[in-house]
Amino acid sequence: MATRHSQKSVLAVMAGVLGTAGSMTDRTIKHGSILTGQAWVTEVLYGHPERCLNAFGMSSNIFMRLLVKLSMSGLCDSWHVSAAEQLAIFLYFVCQGSSQ
Repeated sequence: MATRHSQKSVLAVMAGVLGTAGSMTDRTIKHGSILTGQAWVTEVLYGHPERCLNAFGMSSNIFMRLLVKLSMSGLCDSWHVSAAEQLAIFLYFVCQGSSQ
């Protein structure tokens, strides 16, 4: 009888470990916004402050000040891309070190 009890204990422990291991290997997307373009830029600018720092390398109020200065110097919306989105694309690539 002792072996049958110990086998049940071992199986219970194994089931617990496998259950825990399964939850530890679940992948959760960190930056999985379904938004694109201007909607994504707006989400980043008005969302969590750390997200703007991570994406653009500056706070949202500095981003908006820079956008105003660049707009005064001639940056304007194009047919499909707003000035804010143009600046966001540039800053994102510079901040992330992309080779695009």
